[in-house]
Amino acid sequence: MTILFVFISLLVPWGVLKITPHFRLTRLLGPFVSCYVLGMLLGNISLTLPVSLFESLTQISILFGLVILLFMSNVRAWHQIERKTLLSFFLIILSVFLTCFLGYFLFKEELFDAHKVVAMALGVYVGGTSNMSAISYALKVDKDVFLLMNVIDTLFSGVYFLFLLVGGASFYHLFLPQTKKAGENEKKQETSQSHQSVSHFKDYGFVFFLAVLGVLLAIGLSHLFFGKEEGVFIILILTSYSLVISSRQKIIHLDSCHKMGNYFLYLFCFGMGALTNFSLLIQMSYTYIYLVGFVFISSILLHLLLCHFFKIDRDTAVITSIASLYGPVFAAPVSQVLDNKELLLVGVTLGLIGHAIGNYLAFILVYLLS
Repeated sequence: MTILFVFISLLVPWGVLKITPHFRLTRLLGPFVSCYVLGMLLGNISLTLPVSLFESLTQISILFGLVILLFMSNVRAWHQIERKTLLSFFLIILSVFLTCFLGYFLFKEELFDAHKVVAMALGVYVGGTSNMSAISYALKVDKDVFLLMNVIDTLFSGVYFLFLLVGGASFYHLFLPQTKKAGENEKKQETSQSHQSVSHFKDYGFVFFLAVLGVLLAIGLSHLFFGKEEGVFIILILTSYSLVISSRQKIIHLDSCHKMGNYFLYLFCFGMGALTNFSLLIQMSYTYIYLVGFVFISSILLHLLLCHFFKIDRDTAVITSIASLYGPVFAAPVSQVLDNKELLLVGVTLGLIGHAIGNYLAFILVYLLS
């Protein structure tokens, strides 16, 4: 049965790419959303879904998608937008902190551990699940509450992620100026060159070999220094490795990187969809949902309002919110949806910064509330 699920998972992204041009619905949804929806159908219909398999699938696919797409990074373009991006990233962190602070006072009468819940919410939305795990351990949060928070976070994050994949980023154009993409001429020239040169099997093989080498290097060093797979460290090593490769772009085929990197992102979306289990919501305390939902939605809206005030462009606002709310790995699929690969490196870098400071901010919040 496991082999069958692996076969289906590997086949779906390829099949979606083949049928997308031929059906109106798949053209409307696009390959990212189509893979996500198919995964959701599989995850909520199948009674024998191997959860651990799909957890491994999403972890592996996002690592490969990330490292391969980073091979195409343009570091010079990243330096040109650094100041504006840092401002937007500061604004999303400020938004999360303020809504967590306010959320405590709105729900403290209904939840005796509201200060712990908002601290975990701050940790997960400035850094990711690893930060929430550390905070729950430090604050001695009940394991059922921690599991509950993970499920609720998956619900809201999944819905917003799907919203962006469907084309929700266009919603930001109603409030924010259009992005003036750095290196546009270079990008057009690069795209033209990549389409003039057809990818061959050896090109894909070489790109995949470099990706495998990078992933094995990162995981190996993680086990060497930490005795386990430390996510933040692995992404840091992968990012550094990819930047070294990207500085030697003449040795790789850009079209191969684009196609193979996107394949792994489609695979990631399929796995994420399969892990979205809405039946677990029936057993939940709705107060937790209200609190986390308030923090998540209010943070996004407040950040949008602040970006409008500071005249920050759409792509920068979206990628910085993703870097904070989701962490570095989600920068890859979102930068592809935005068609702005220059922001991939930015999203990964800021996501790593979020990992570094999220715990500090959460403990500062707990100190203020106590």
